[in-house]
Amino acid sequence: MFRAMIQKIGQVVLALSLVFGATAITGTGVHTAEAANPVRWQPGQLHIGSISVGQGDATLIVSPEGKSMLIDVNQSSASKIASYIQTVLGHKNLDYIVLTHYHADHMGDYVNLLKNYGVTVKSATYDRGGDRYAYNSTLYQTYYDYVTNTANNAKRVQMREGYYVNMGSVTVKCVSVGDPSTNQASGILTKDENDRSIALTVRYGNLDYFVAGDLSGQTTSQYTDIETAVAPKVGSIEVYRVNHHGASYSSNQYFVDTLKPKQSIISVGYNTYGHPVSTVVSRLQAYGRVYQTETASGAVKDGNVILLSTNGTNYTINGTSFVTK
Repeated sequence: MFRAMIQKIGQVVLALSLVFGATAITGTGVHTAEAANPVRWQPGQLHIGSISVGQGDATLIVSPEGKSMLIDVNQSSASKIASYIQTVLGHKNLDYIVLTHYHADHMGDYVNLLKNYGVTVKSATYDRGGDRYAYNSTLYQTYYDYVTNTANNAKRVQMREGYYVNMGSVTVKCVSVGDPSTNQASGILTKDENDRSIALTVRYGNLDYFVAGDLSGQTTSQYTDIETAVAPKVGSIEVYRVNHHGASYSSNQYFVDTLKPKQSIISVGYNTYGHPVSTVVSRLQAYGRVYQTETASGAVKDGNVILLSTNGTNYTINGTSFVTK
């Protein structure tokens, strides 16, 4: 009987490790071996996976009810993203796709993902809107032609500030986006495509998450500070998907001090821009742990960064346990 009890306990621990990543339980609490491999989504579980796609972005959100949203599709990453979706969902039928802005490292492989890798969109592809010339690139124009062709069933919808996307017990809200008719975001005239990024808050119970593409945090000859206007709309959060891969022109001090992120996630890969810059990393580390998918040389660091929660209070990131504020 004692042996059977030990075997049963072992089975429970194994099951937990499969659901929450490589987490080892000892007499002193929960200790973590970093685990970045995606696991099958379980009903009742929130899954937010920052997919390691190099110098770009791709985030999969699956609500406890099974509603799914992919945010951004980095160029040359369709195969990896499709595989991740298949592993987590057991299929490739998404409810929503959101493209934060029209740069290649955020929307570059959208057409390839749908056309050649079997990914479908059930409800909407959200972007910032605009006609075929809203952004001057062949890649954007190819995307525009694809999503506006009804035969492709891409279901393009213009995202607007204040819009909510209902994912069951998870609520996604747009707090900023560039308006193509005015070139304003959060009431501020923009200069650059980054300034116009769709900014989203994601809430599940007491757990708050923020993602905003390449949102700008400084006003220069090229960029306009949108972060400062956005910060009060967001407030204090648990997890921050770091703007613009940790660039020096984003994640300004006021913005970070307002959000106070307990954990931050930088999606980055090989680049010659110096992403992420040490000043931004230090600014974020003052509030909590910083995860990073890869290094600037392209070496894997944390790999896929996966957040899981079943109650909106307790959550894990790559197996490490946290509790909301």
